[in-house]
Amino acid sequence: MSWKGFTKAVTRLPHQVLAKTGYSEDTKDPEFLGFEKHFTELEKVTDHLLEDSQKYRDAVSAMLNHQATFGELLVELYSSTMGQQSTDVDGGAVVVKRTPQTPHDAAQAVGDFAAFMSDTRDLLFPELVGCAWAKQCEERRGAERVGTRECTQSREFHEGSLGNEAHSTDS
Repeated sequence: MSWKGFTKAVTRLPHQVLAKTGYSEDTKDPEFLGFEKHFTELEKVTDHLLEDSQKYRDAVSAMLNHQATFGELLVELYSSTMGQQSTDVDGGAVVVKRTPQTPHDAAQAVGDFAAFMSDTRDLLFPELVGCAWAKQCEERRGAERVGTRECTQSREFHEGSLGNEAHSTDS
């Protein structure tokens, strides 16, 4: 070991002993603390955005299911076979057609609506459920948190072991 290295070790020894025993004072880096505060705020906003997007996805999914079911109910409601049941002479149930018949155009429009809503649900539902962007956001958020927390912990460890001597100009 050179003389310069030995003198560095001797000058750093008191602080290293104090750091190991827990009696040294912590160094503060205001710029880093500001970045860390900004990062935690961004984390909160990102979490809120992800939660809102998941709620939106669930609401759109429920709406698509509701509209498809509503279309099916309208088809049943406007069908020409709907009416009052009467019993046949033999005791079998017979459906009597409604007296005022639904116009063909209205029945066709209801059928088209039901088919369109069912197709729309079938087209969009897998994309909503699969939601690759939401999964990617969750994975990235988790990876960034782990990486940032490790970096912060590493920085805190190095600051604790080096303390004020880390900013020394003796190199």
